[in-house]
Amino acid sequence: MAASEVRANNQSTSIDCCTYSVSAVDASYGAAPSQSNILENFSFEFKGGNVYVIMGPNGCGKSTLLRILAGEISIDSGTLTFRCSRGRHRKTIEYIPQDYRQALFPWKTTRENVWPWQNLRTPDNGSIDTALERFGLGQFHGKYPHELSGGQQQIILLSRSVVAPDQILLLDEPFSALDVVRRAYISEYLRQQWQPESKTVICAMHEPEEAVLLADVILVFHGPPLNLVGVVSRSDSESSLETFREHVEALIREVAKEEKNVDA
Repeated sequence: MAASEVRANNQSTSIDCCTYSVSAVDASYGAAPSQSNILENFSFEFKGGNVYVIMGPNGCGKSTLLRILAGEISIDSGTLTFRCSRGRHRKTIEYIPQDYRQALFPWKTTRENVWPWQNLRTPDNGSIDTALERFGLGQFHGKYPHELSGGQQQIILLSRSVVAPDQILLLDEPFSALDVVRRAYISEYLRQQWQPESKTVICAMHEPEEAVLLADVILVFHGPPLNLVGVVSRSDSESSLETFREHVEALIREVAKEEKNVDA
């Protein structure tokens, strides 16, 4: 399997953001004759400064797509290109997997896990402490992961997504361990924090009600191989979250119908 090709190009613009382009990508896993295709000639441009949510049935390839974008899985052909307005950053992509415990360092405290990069200067503007306070973890800044609940552990990583120097964030099921009460508030807070920084965020999620609170654009897939059924934009939904959700749910029903036909 060929190594994935990831290139960083420069753009001249006053806003510091990164666009991630996927062009004619093929990817597979396993060896012949049991080899399975993950992506087939897949192309999409994730424009800088937007929050994208990818949705689809279990096993269609959402998590695999994120791992490909993160560079954890190589591709067979095609290109992955990110273009940053101020050139290539020292650190451009932050990936938080579905099993969020994999992204935590058990020997680091809560605060240290929010900013785990020893080779990068810790911000001195209080952003780490502010994020912990807003997420309700201020009093636990000195605790270790094993001393916290699963939801609190996941919140550490959401705090990291707020303060991270990266311009591209890849989040797989970022709310899976959170209680219902906190999800709506956290979605709104994340959008408030990401937008001024022009972060490009790509999340895999399951629930339309949660997706519309977070997303600018929602992509609905079925598969494998991963196949894009439709794209719904918040800006095309008359500024109504209800209309946005209805459009997304219509696509999901279309996918469910296709899945039922395949099973039949």
